Amino acid sequence: FKIILIGLVLSNLYYFTNFEASFFRPFGVLQRIGIAFFVASVIYLTCNPRLITILACVLLVGYIGVLYLPYADGDVDLSLKGANFVSWFDRAMASGHTYVKGPLGYDPEGVLSTLPTIGQTLLGVLTGIFFKKHQDNPIGLFKYFLSFGVGLIVVGLVITPLVPIVKDIWSTSFVLVTTGISLLMFSGLYYVLDYKQLNVIGKNFLLSFGVNSIFAYVIHYLASGVLTWSISALLINKSISMGLPIKASALIPVLLFILAHWHLLDVMRRKGWIVKV
Repeated sequence: FKIILIGLVLSNLYYFTNFEASFFRPFGVLQRIGIAFFVASVIYLTCNPRLITILACVLLVGYIGVLYLPYADGDVDLSLKGANFVSWFDRAMASGHTYVKGPLGYDPEGVLSTLPTIGQTLLGVLTGIFFKKHQDNPIGLFKYFLSFGVGLIVVGLVITPLVPIVKDIWSTSFVLVTTGISLLMFSGLYYVLDYKQLNVIGKNFLLSFGVNSIFAYVIHYLASGVLTWSISALLINKSISMGLPIKASALIPVLLFILAHWHLLDVMRRKGWIVKV
């Protein structure tokens, strides 16, 4: 509930500044995290691993059917943003309050697309249960997570003709592929950092963001306006004049923005300051 409250404040900073000039947005990244975390926690405390697996599968497979339900505004076309039942539901339930406006407006953190997010969170719960059960076999864990990760990616890619990888509707293929990639990264980091205990380059960079992840998100959200400052445009124009491609030049202020946040978070990590919600 704390995460949801923080998310509501962030999503409506402009609305709270001027009620007349903006609109109230009930959805957001942190709201979705809070809801998924809450539901997954209740399921974890009340269900065994087999039932959790069944629920995750029902949510992810059933969501494909939800995407293809007929809707009032037109025909289903998952390659066209907003042309599906999930987006229509957001337009109908939260008219004028969605992130994307227009006749095919929708919200990337909307109501029904939270269902596969809960399914993905349950996959994380199952990962934790499996890890706890087999933590005395680190090599086995590494191999299991590696194989599971590859398997999820393959399945996700196989079903893309039926349901394409679309982040904005949190499609089932998106869930499977991103979960698979996460498992591959997790298995690699676990093997290198925890099992081999190697002090690799970039470890502290990742750790600084990880130990204060919610705080990092809030700070980035509040400071994101810096990227629209004139100095960012000057950096981009200067880089272009020096011969850098436009896209590469546009990355420079973004990289500086990330490094500035990392410096703050790294200082906090070294001092042992961890902001908990």
